[in-house]
Amino acid sequence: MTPLIFEFLVLALLLGSGIAMARLLGVSSLAAIPAGLLLATSWRAVSYSALEIAGLSEIARELWLVSSALILLVAAIRYLRDRSFWLLIALGSAVALIGPVVTRGLGIRGIPHSDSLWILTLSDLMQRAGDLEIVGGRTAIKRGFSYPMLLALGPQGEFLTGLTPVIFLVLVIAIIWAVRSLAPKLQPKTWLLILLPLGLVLATAPIILRAFTYVNGHTLTAVGVLVASVAVVRAVAQKSLSKENLVLVMSGLAVI
Repeated sequence: MTPLIFEFLVLALLLGSGIAMARLLGVSSLAAIPAGLLLATSWRAVSYSALEIAGLSEIARELWLVSSALILLVAAIRYLRDRSFWLLIALGSAVALIGPVVTRGLGIRGIPHSDSLWILTLSDLMQRAGDLEIVGGRTAIKRGFSYPMLLALGPQGEFLTGLTPVIFLVLVIAIIWAVRSLAPKLQPKTWLLILLPLGLVLATAPIILRAFTYVNGHTLTAVGVLVASVAVVRAVAQKSLSKENLVLVMSGLAVI
């Protein structure tokens, strides 16, 4: 199996299982994709950490694989005839494919940086089930461990290169959901008048282009902040905390 195909399958399972969790918890809108990424990230962190504490981190990848596949299977059976669920899964799979195509197929990688090297070192240590006590309170662990844990799901001896572009694309989807959610009466023409110039500005900004493949957890944190913030604003506007908003707030805060 080529690294590109391997990464696509891993990322598709990551987003697919996350979307399944979000749907099972009551999130049925487009928010299920960013919420799914956040929930899948939390599950990876919890499952890995539990095994690390028990001294069984060498089987963390297998546990994640089996448990994520089971979550997706349960949701698939429950929502077998739910067209909206399968549309979300299809969109998630398309996003999952773009990541490795960009990094593996086109060879576009992030600019090397000391922060990235710290993260990749920690990710490699996690992948090899090494002793995390050797990093102590150093930079790598202080920057958070969820992102390196996701990177460690890459091919043996390599990191998950397509993850960072996927997170960036999920952030874009989260922004679209946020605008649609907070301004539901916007007409398609108004959407175009807003998004076209904005898209051109963002597409030509160097920092945006670098963030697409830059190995760092900032974009993942941005997804959590955006989802949680929008859910809070929605709850205030509705003067009640719905089940969906509660799930969105908690999934965002967990990753933050």
